[in-house]
Amino acid sequence: MDWTNPADAYVTFAFLFSQNRVTATNSQGETSSNFWKRGNLFFRLNALGDSSAPGYEWASNQAGTALSPSTANAGTNPNPRCGIDEVLPLDADNSRSSYREATMQFRRADRKLYQQIQFWSN
Repeated sequence: MDWTNPADAYVTFAFLFSQNRVTATNSQGETSSNFWKRGNLFFRLNALGDSSAPGYEWASNQAGTALSPSTANAGTNPNPRCGIDEVLPLDADNSRSSYREATMQFRRADRKLYQQIQFWSN
């Protein structure tokens, strides 16, 4: 992730969040209705004042629908847990209410911690 540091400030942390509705098919050939899939990638700076950072950690990926821990990974579950870390694409056709958010935390000379959020939705 790349950015321009705010005037008289430095970025301390950044993350990219995405969500989209997806479907899944289980081993029995049953396809679930749309459920929310979310991805959250964290970026760690190498040094204060950097204007870019590599992604270093994914948040736990789970379906937006709560599932019993005993059936979440069962092959016959029509709404399985998400198993792949990814930044989800925004919908091209506006049909599923996708969302993307880029957030940076930064500290100014007054030592206060600020958070800036940019988001896209359709």
